[in-house]
Amino acid sequence: MIISLIFVCFFIGLAFKKSIIPIGIILIVLLIKTLSSNKKLSLMVIGVFLLGVGVSFIDINYPNKNNYTGIVYEVKDNYFLYNSNGEKLYCYEKNHPYEVGDIIQIKGYKNKIDFVTLESDFDFNEYLKNKGVNYELEINKVTFKFKNPIRLKSFRNYFLNKFDESAKISLGSILFSDRDENELTNIVSSLHLSRLISASGLYFNALISVFVFILEKKLNNKWAKLIALGASSFYIILTFPRFSIIRLTVIYLFKWINEHILKKRFSYLEVISISGIIFLILNYHLAYQISFILGYSITFYLFIINNSFIKLKKFKAKIFMILALYLFFIPFEISFYNSVSPISIIYQILLSPLFILFFLVGIICLYGIPIYGVANFFNRILINVIKPFNKLSIEIFAPKMNGISLLIYYVILLGLFYYASIGFKPIKRIFIGVYLSSLALYFLPIKNMVTNEVSFINVGQGDCCFIRNKNISIFIDTGGLTYKNLANDCLIPYLKKKRVYNIDLVITTHNDYDHYGALSFLKENFKVKKVMTNTSFTPIQYGNLKFTNYNNHINSQVDENNKSLVIGFNLGNKDYLITGDAPKEIENYIMNEYKYIPCDILKVGHHGSSTSTSDEFVKWLNPDIGVISCGKNNKYGHPNQSVLNILKANNVTIRRTDLEGTISFINWSF
Repeated sequence: MIISLIFVCFFIGLAFKKSIIPIGIILIVLLIKTLSSNKKLSLMVIGVFLLGVGVSFIDINYPNKNNYTGIVYEVKDNYFLYNSNGEKLYCYEKNHPYEVGDIIQIKGYKNKIDFVTLESDFDFNEYLKNKGVNYELEINKVTFKFKNPIRLKSFRNYFLNKFDESAKISLGSILFSDRDENELTNIVSSLHLSRLISASGLYFNALISVFVFILEKKLNNKWAKLIALGASSFYIILTFPRFSIIRLTVIYLFKWINEHILKKRFSYLEVISISGIIFLILNYHLAYQISFILGYSITFYLFIINNSFIKLKKFKAKIFMILALYLFFIPFEISFYNSVSPISIIYQILLSPLFILFFLVGIICLYGIPIYGVANFFNRILINVIKPFNKLSIEIFAPKMNGISLLIYYVILLGLFYYASIGFKPIKRIFIGVYLSSLALYFLPIKNMVTNEVSFINVGQGDCCFIRNKNISIFIDTGGLTYKNLANDCLIPYLKKKRVYNIDLVITTHNDYDHYGALSFLKENFKVKKVMTNTSFTPIQYGNLKFTNYNNHINSQVDENNKSLVIGFNLGNKDYLITGDAPKEIENYIMNEYKYIPCDILKVGHHGSSTSTSDEFVKWLNPDIGVISCGKNNKYGHPNQSVLNILKANNVTIRRTDLEGTISFINWSF
């Protein structure tokens, strides 16, 4: 138990500066159970915790150099991670030839990592920082010092090219956690079953079990288990550096040593803890990575709740254990999908055997038996089997839980299982009621019923304004990027976070891709009731929310920007004016045709380009705030300095999506 406490406290100390995480709650429970009467142990645990906190704040400043020599330790198609004398660096190069284990010298210079992160999209900056990578190394020249003869990436590509395109992507995901997409991976992801399309413990345990089953025909269990691990090493090496596989391999080996050499000197929990301590000593940044957090926190969670199922019959205990695991994963599911799928647990139980069989077919091919046609056929069967499940998919939308929400969630959950384990039914029922009520309150769109919102969504170089009047949801422009599916990656996750289930209206100001490009994908994957373009627009009203177009010259213009709608509306006692890409010519028309247009918040025209937003127009409108929607470090140089000077000279507060991200104005509807 002491070893487990040391591990947990060190882990929590390391993760302390990041956030409250579930295992922190487990620590509290363990401390209450173990340390109440042992002062020396209490002091030791506190000391280990403080050591972890201290280590987490260590920040070594490595000097800038012209030449870097080091080893490649992780590779993707268009970048690799590189360790030079202890400093971890990100290196970008498309279709590079480098492999894990290559020792290379790089001539170049380093910059702080600063990647564009759009609304609700994958945060690559945070991902790298959680791996201990803070700088990008700009490459001028690379010289090989040692070329690793084991070319893992090349072999994986050579192997996968033996299958048809669809099966290649499916097996690449299942065997090696590749990130390419096909019909199968998209359906699996939509069903919240991403665990089934990545190299995980489910498949590793299946592989070991098959080898043990075969070897036990000739050997006793002790040697069958050890040789099974050796037989699996080919696959383990090919997945490197996939941490979940490394972790399971180390734990499996430690368990074997503990059982057959140390004669079970340590408990299973202690074996797990020893492996965790070793990993954290080797790389403390693991404490910030979801694969480490989940892999170890789930073990301690099961240890704590285990007594709740002792009195149940075997089948019933298994059902309740599956349910307990699902409840544990709910915050992680929300974090990943911005929603939960209540029936995903049933789908996982039904589909896991089929995916395990597909994995084993892939492994047979990997180990040299060329049944590639069987794998191609199995892939098509899986797609046909899983399609009907997609039609029955159910999602309940919710934003990611913050630290306080996580704390409350896991305190209630562990309280429920604690009182279930001691058989105290009255308190257990209270905890069940509180748990279900808390979930209902969290998932219901209560906030939407009592607030209004106008948000200028960070869609990069483009425009996208989201308006919500209680439960009425409207978009003015959707943005559009040629290199990314903006609807699936940004807009739909944003709507899920806001607990919005359908869109009442989409208005596109004009026919430039960066204003309407995401619309088609949005309509394919989300319920959109009505669409209005600049040529079909008519004044429209939803309750007290009325949209007016002030550009009366759309039909007489040739240039697309001149055809841009200029839309005004009032919400929450604030007047908004969305000018699209309307140039100064249209601004002049508007000033000549209208005596006055109310404007508290101006969406600055054409992303801050000098072609829009004249000094006269800004003086005439007299807005309090000017919102500029543009992409970070965009090639057009938006916003133009002359526009910024005009806004400043007129005492307009400038807000920019490239600097702030999504900009929201929210008020209570009453």
